Amino acid sequence: MINLFFKLTFRLYLNHRPYKELEMVKIENSFERIKNYLQNEPNSVNEKGVKSEAFANLLKNYGEVMKDEEIEDIIKILKGDRSLPESISFQYLFEDLLKFEAVDSKDGNTEN
Repeated sequence: MINLFFKLTFRLYLNHRPYKELEMVKIENSFERIKNYLQNEPNSVNEKGVKSEAFANLLKNYGEVMKDEEIEDIIKILKGDRSLPESISFQYLFEDLLKFEAVDSKDGNTEN
């Protein structure tokens, strides 16, 4: 269920950018749930976050299954190239892949 939620959120975001702000804490909670789930998989999580290979395997094998080429194409669209770091932290996912900015929920100002 965790993987399905994340994949659905990821795909919906890619296809339909939100018309209003998503709460950073909700995205971070989903990411933490994924990390907790992957703790049971050998060599999937390290101190920096979720290993890129484990992240890609979630996208390839759960929910709406994606092929390697599809994942590479999505990464290229999001980043400009097909490479990912060894591990994906929440900050990297939030800022570098999804291109969100942290916003102070009280007044809507971007956090620095």
